[in-house]
Amino acid sequence: MKVDTRFSAGAAIVSVSGEVDMFTSPDLRHELQRLTEDAVPRIVVDLKEVNFMDSSGIATLVQALKEARPFGGKVVLAAPGETVMRVLRLANLTSLFSVHETVEGAIEG
Repeated sequence: MKVDTRFSAGAAIVSVSGEVDMFTSPDLRHELQRLTEDAVPRIVVDLKEVNFMDSSGIATLVQALKEARPFGGKVVLAAPGETVMRVLRLANLTSLFSVHETVEGAIEG
């Protein structure tokens, strides 16, 4: 898994690629935690290049959302493929997260 962060229009865009599982999710968790500790108001997690996500990846996203809420921050998901969307639906998280088809839509929405 690879994680890259850049900033655009006041949002942190965290691009993730590869597999997000129990072995790699700590790297993503660390980056999201760094951003929530800095009180970044909008964190966009770009999932376009993620080809697998297990429950530890889901837990990482939920943790970031919980950590962002106290300061009014938002964690939104962008461009998840069908495999990741299936996991989000199974975990009943599509109502918890704002999910957008593109990074641009996630920044604006």
